[in-house]
Amino acid sequence: MKSIYYTKDSIEAEAIVKKLSEQGIEASCNRKDEFNAVTGVAAPVFDVMVEESQAAQAASLLKDYKKDLTAGMSGSYKKRKNAARITAVICLLIFLVGFVASIVSSLM
Repeated sequence: MKSIYYTKDSIEAEAIVKKLSEQGIEASCNRKDEFNAVTGVAAPVFDVMVEESQAAQAASLLKDYKKDLTAGMSGSYKKRKNAARITAVICLLIFLVGFVASIVSSLM
């Protein structure tokens, strides 16, 4: 198996595997956890793998797919990513308000 694409986004990796499979190319997605020694954080990364014999065909399809993806990024992928960010910010704000309220109430 040969790695043809590397990403930190599992949704993107699965979409590429599905697109390649639809074109008759056997593809798989392997997750690895990369550890950053400076920050101390382990982050998942995803390798899209195909058979050696299909690597050139897959790379060609991937080039077309990436072109289509960047041209049509206003679709559901971009909306989901933005919604996830907004949700994370709202959750963080709710946590901070609760934390500050508990500190203020303990001081009174």
